[in-house]
Amino acid sequence: MKRLTSLSHNAAFAPTLLALLFQLSAYPGQLAIVIDDVGYSREVGERVLALPNAVSIAVLPFTPQAVTLAAHAQAIGKDVLLHQPLESEIQSKKAGRTLTLNMSSDDIKREVNAALKSIPGVKGVSNHTGSRFTQDVPSMNALMSVISAHGLFFLDSRTTARTVAMRVAMDWGVPAVRRDVFLDHDREVRAINAAFERALRIANRRGYAILIAHPHDIT
Repeated sequence: MKRLTSLSHNAAFAPTLLALLFQLSAYPGQLAIVIDDVGYSREVGERVLALPNAVSIAVLPFTPQAVTLAAHAQAIGKDVLLHQPLESEIQSKKAGRTLTLNMSSDDIKREVNAALKSIPGVKGVSNHTGSRFTQDVPSMNALMSVISAHGLFFLDSRTTARTVAMRVAMDWGVPAVRRDVFLDHDREVRAINAAFERALRIANRRGYAILIAHPHDIT
């Protein structure tokens, strides 16, 4: 069995997402790493922030430690993303204040503005779940209008192959990138190794890759 390659040993590969958006050629063969679902636990969040170099964090709004961890991340120079919960096709328990298709455009805008206001130092927005929401052009238009107004970028987590996020972002002039690999979708050592190697192959071929992980111990 191959030895697990952990993020703590490989974070030196990672430029910031902002660098990928605006200076792609400056970082050939690099990984941008985003840790999702930060905000519930301060202890877990601080372990994420202790990872070296430019690992970005995606913070769930209105969670108990969202403000504290985002402020710490900003202070040490890590990019902070608003990890906005969006409606999923899977009818499971929703994250708090999830945006849904039955919300009006004004309600979506109001909720996103409130989420952005609640987290310090946000540079961009990513979607938490959202396999249903990111297929819907009117709903994504409402979301992108707010992101555009704040001068932020968007990271499409690609929770569905039918996402329209990149197209709608382009319509609004929002800088956008999309996830290439979920590192820990399968929380087995061999699967995580394989996912990391897949991300490296993409980075070597294309010049960069965007890898999303979660604050699990095995990761």
